[in-house]
Amino acid sequence: MSVVAEVAVPANSVAMAETLAAAPETVVEIERVVAHPDGRLTPYFWVHGDLDAFESAVTDDPTIDEATRLDTHEAEALYRAEWPGRVKSVANAVVETGGTLVSATGQRGGWELRIRFEDPDQLPAFSTYCERHDVSYEVQRVYRSGEAGAPDRFGVTEKQREALVAALDAGFYEVPPEATMDEVADELDISQQALSKRLRRGHGNLVGDVFDAPDSTEGERAPHR
Repeated sequence: MSVVAEVAVPANSVAMAETLAAAPETVVEIERVVAHPDGRLTPYFWVHGDLDAFESAVTDDPTIDEATRLDTHEAEALYRAEWPGRVKSVANAVVETGGTLVSATGQRGGWELRIRFEDPDQLPAFSTYCERHDVSYEVQRVYRSGEAGAPDRFGVTEKQREALVAALDAGFYEVPPEATMDEVADELDISQQALSKRLRRGHGNLVGDVFDAPDSTEGERAPHR
């Protein structure tokens, strides 16, 4: 049975530490990572908040190359970039040890990741890779699929399910919508940004589970929303 590790890491253990420090109001959410044979990694990620500050800072960040904006929606945007092969990070550890990056959210204070390992023996290999390459990390929780408190059978966490159900009940998915995202967020007593992240992750987990989406590290697909 597969295991999921919840890992907290400082900003410099993933990438964009200088960018996040220079644009402290932004939050980065990695959607997927494509691995290349030469060691490069191509992340697709959403940036929430001050996009101008992010783009100004990321240009000079040595841990990321060719950040290109692909899509914009209100105060958030989807980017594609490259992590140079010389930069060793938690993302490299995930790819090299056969894990799957379920979610990764970063801001000035650091990153929170959820990593799925199909074989529990991959977790020690992940730790060994990080230690050999001086990548700082802290495993906060490890659980097997189906355990109490783990995501449900569709891969959706309790908070994601709460957000999805609240949005459905409020008529957010009707055409035209009967409720705005701000109204649903107010009902849940969370920020619009937090609701947006929960809905996106919930949608992604549902689609990936129901339609058996392939591992994003196996090949490049066109980004979607």
